[in-house]
Amino acid sequence: MRSDSDIKRDVEDELRLDLDLDGTDIAIAVKSGVVTLAGFTRGYSDKLEAEAAAKRVAGVLGVANDIEVRLPSLDQRPDPEIAREAIAAIQHRLPIDEPAQGGDRDGARRQTGRRVGLGASTGRHQHPAQRTRKAVCRPRP
Repeated sequence: MRSDSDIKRDVEDELRLDLDLDGTDIAIAVKSGVVTLAGFTRGYSDKLEAEAAAKRVAGVLGVANDIEVRLPSLDQRPDPEIAREAIAAIQHRLPIDEPAQGGDRDGARRQTGRRVGLGASTGRHQHPAQRTRKAVCRPRP
């Protein structure tokens, strides 16, 4: 009999390798060979495909499919998607500390480098999270 950790790893791999399925919002738990799928998908076919992918793994004795289907709406996005985009936007806007480069100009050493700090690239002194919140978050109806 395979260990639960091996089964979990193989189910995660199976979901990740399935090109027809976006498994980023699916959590997996395994106990005594029984796989529990939780989280959400954007369609019923994805829910069924996730279950089929879990059943394909050797050592799986059963699957409890607790995945919630959240159909996409034009004016609504799921919270995990908003969170991922917010994190990516914040990381993109944070100043990057580059190493200073020494330069020799007219026999004198001087340091050159990128200015680091909040608002350094735009001249505005506003925290990146505040600018990102305006760009990413939209009010829900």
